[in-house]
Amino acid sequence: ESEGRRAWLASPGAPLAEVEHVCWQRAAHLALMQQGIETRERLDGLYDAIATSPLRSKLATLGELARAWLHLKEGGSLWFCAHNREGGKSYAKRLKLLGEAEDVPRRHCRLVRLVKSTTPEASAIVAQWLVEASPRFVPELGLVSRPGIFSWNRPDRGTALLVEWVRAHRAEMLAGEGMDLGCGAGWAAIQLAPSGRVHLVEADLRALRLAARNAARAGLNAKLHWLDAEREPLPACDWLICNPPHHRGARSDVGLGRAVISAAVGALREGGVAWIVAGRRLPYEATLNALGVRWTHAFQGRGYKIFEVQK
Repeated sequence: ESEGRRAWLASPGAPLAEVEHVCWQRAAHLALMQQGIETRERLDGLYDAIATSPLRSKLATLGELARAWLHLKEGGSLWFCAHNREGGKSYAKRLKLLGEAEDVPRRHCRLVRLVKSTTPEASAIVAQWLVEASPRFVPELGLVSRPGIFSWNRPDRGTALLVEWVRAHRAEMLAGEGMDLGCGAGWAAIQLAPSGRVHLVEADLRALRLAARNAARAGLNAKLHWLDAEREPLPACDWLICNPPHHRGARSDVGLGRAVISAAVGALREGGVAWIVAGRRLPYEATLNALGVRWTHAFQGRGYKIFEVQK
């Protein structure tokens, strides 16, 4: 509808129009690149129209809506679409606080078009959303984090258990090059390898930027990798920690966890070891058997199990 400069804050399945695509997830980036479409990390300058959809985090979604608002020209259109289960109705109400908005219910979704008209009230709301979504020091983690990345404001229970167990029972094996696969903001690697060499691997570029910042602050000897373990080869390592994801967005997908475990085993050098934590009901044993490696349940309890895998 809008002529001029347009942007799409991209996710998998984004429309492939002549627009600038902003994305942080490696899978979305690769999918767009395969079709000859370049992506960018952030909005740059002013746009005539911007389209986006919700993230899993409410604070992060509002933060992205605020950034989109700031990068719109006066009179430009902000398009937002969300299923009602994703908070479509709530987001529609919040967008109407910024000004004139057309809200169209469609198949259990909300499609909202907001026309930018700057007012003191709208500017104050946008400023608040930006502050609430911004990176900040989180005492529970001891590092800088932000809404929208996995377990942003406290250690995930499974990862915390993994760090506790490895530090108590396998600290002497943390030699050579390590890897934190799915490192988030870098908490686990900083806890386990403050003086070692470690690869920080993450599919979410926002999290990886924070991991780089936290690793530098902690003096960690880290190499940063923006990679999709399901589709791209991982760097070789001598030891590895991982809490495999088992969701795509809001949908459960154990196959993703299996793929990440296979990639983790493939990254180990001969004689290397991986410690993998998972919920006690997640069925990864058959995957490890199929990979032909030696493994044991090193720990079972507190709702989790830790696999020790030796290559």
